[in-house]
Parts: sequence; structure tokens; C-alpha cells
Amino acid sequence: MLPQTLQAARLRLVKSHPYLSSAAWALRPVEKPGLETLAVDMYWRLYYDPVVITRWTVEELAGVLYHEIMHLLRDHASRMQNFDRNAANIAADAEINDDLIAEGVKLPEAAGRCYCSGLHRAAGWPSGRRILCCAPGAAVCA
Repeated sequence: MLPQTLQAARLRLVKSHPYLSSAAWALRPVEKPGLETLAVDMYWRLYYDPVVITRWTVEELAGVLYHEIMHLLRDHASRMQNFDRNAANIAADAEINDDLIAEGVKLPEAAGRCYCSGLHRAAGWPSGRRILCCAPGAAVCA
């Protein structure tokens, strides 16, 4: 059974963003202790760490669900399969988080709080482009 906090977050998300209802209900939750976040795969499985979901508010958890659904709707898994996995994930997180932050979506404190200005060179982006990191314990990258 899905934990109550995750159920509440999903309900909050579909109430505020009804156009995401089908996507939110299509997710197949899979408990994954030690993950330290939420994640999705191309098969619409939602992996969650039971400890982490107790640390975040329902509003923050709804924001993370929104973030994960955006990975699926933007087809990041197939579009980035030929790129370095870590760099692709950071780029995809940045691509999503800038939209969510601009929309005023509440994310956990660790998400979107550091900027990696050096990754643009590896990814071939224009000089000076700053991206958001969404990794647990992420620090400022040079």
C-alpha cells in the first residue's frame, strides 16, 4: 500500500494541476529504501525512499512528483539514452526545475539550490549558462 504522505501529495498535485491526473495515477509505486529521493523509469514506475518521504512536506512531495512526471512526459529516458547518464540527468533536472521554480512549485530545500556553471562545457552549452543541480547533498560546481 502506498504511504499516506505519498497519497496526499498525489492528490494535492492533481488538485492543483488536473491535466496531470492521468500521469499521476499511471505511476506504479515501488519502495526503494536508501534511494534518498524519488525517481521514475521509462516504464512509469515511481521509486521512492520511505524515509525521505517522511522528511518532506506534502507540498514538497507534490513538487517532486510533478518533477518526476515531467521526466516522463518529456521522454527524457529515450531522448538522453546516448549521453553520459549523470550529465544527462543533471541537464534534465535543470530543464525541469527552471520551469517548476518559475511556476512557483515548492521543492525540497536540497533541490535546485546549487548552480553548476562548469557542466555547460561538457554538454556543449553556451558559456556562462548556469544549471540547477538536483542531487542529494549537491555542492556548488566550478
